[in-house]
Amino acid sequence: MNKQTSVLKILLKAWPRQEAQNKAIQTETSRIKDELQAVKKECQAVKKECQTVKKEC
Repeated sequence: MNKQTSVLKILLKAWPRQEAQNKAIQTETSRIKDELQAVKKECQAVKKECQTVKKEC
């Protein structure tokens, strides 16, 4: 029983740190997703521009 209590105490101490780490990872993932969306838009614009140039040639 004492061993179980010790394990639970360790888990309870680690829980807030893990939640903070998870939040940081979620924030970073969201930032990366936004960057990828911006890159996708740029690629689409370049593709459209290339198609326009191709039609002109």
